[in-house]
Amino acid sequence: MKNNFLYSDGRLSIKLIALVNIALSLCIIAFDPVLNRDAITYLLAAEAYIESGMTASLEVYSWPFFPVLFATIHQITFIPLHLAALLVVSVGFFLTSYAFVRIVAEMGGSSRAQLFGLIIITFHPFIADYRSNIMRDSGMWAFMLLAMLELIRYSQHPTKLHQFKWMIYIGVALLFRIETLAIALLSPLSLLAINKTSIKQRIKTTLHFYTPLVFSAISLGGIFLLIIENPGRQLKLFTDIGYYTKYLSDLSTIISQKSIIVADTMISHTSKKDADYAVIAVFFTICFINVIRAITPMYLATLLLGRLRPAKNYI
Repeated sequence: MKNNFLYSDGRLSIKLIALVNIALSLCIIAFDPVLNRDAITYLLAAEAYIESGMTASLEVYSWPFFPVLFATIHQITFIPLHLAALLVVSVGFFLTSYAFVRIVAEMGGSSRAQLFGLIIITFHPFIADYRSNIMRDSGMWAFMLLAMLELIRYSQHPTKLHQFKWMIYIGVALLFRIETLAIALLSPLSLLAINKTSIKQRIKTTLHFYTPLVFSAISLGGIFLLIIENPGRQLKLFTDIGYYTKYLSDLSTIISQKSIIVADTMISHTSKKDADYAVIAVFFTICFINVIRAITPMYLATLLLGRLRPAKNYI
């Protein structure tokens, strides 16, 4: 395919991806300049880092990579702190779009499919609404998708370069949000689903992929414990994980409490014993509605197109 502004070597041009993302981010930030609630915390943590260093920033926010990152940009470039934060967010959205489109191409998507992928990931209302927010999610999404891209490439050509890039990208995503840890632990299991090799070879490839990940995690954990005085207080490493695990452990109690309220206020005395089932049904109904709400016409069109076109084995 001839190279032009739209395409380069059969792939959607990075210039086009950048132009679309820059234009959309500028428009949304200009029309919605109000700071979101979490932005206040991030800005306070960044100011604490500028004035007193990392320890002060940790006192404000326990996972300070994002505030420290845009605070450093502010110190280097002298642009206002909130604009430095929005710059990081905008770069994150650009990288998210770039990685998503490259994944489409890596999976065998045509030039038209890549353009369609760019439209979906860029203009999806759920994602686009966040472009004016100071938030760390765009950075996590960007490097998580870049890591997934390298994992796909590793599944096709298992080289140390792809493995190393995956570790770097997933590590940076982890710095943005601790929830990435679940992706880091579970996503390599997808290598077991590659159907072009024997099950023995798949297990060997997966274990080979995990080995440096485990070694790096143990090494970094040991270094952290050695160089940080009172690490439990200085950096609440598992604050977010603790929140979710506590919620799951208390789930039965929460359901029981909600059931009592429902039984007393909404259900007749003959059906009070079924209040637990009513609460669980409402919970799953809300989850289902949220999933349906996230499926836009573009996604439905993609699913229908996939049904109409013959399936191909790209991996």
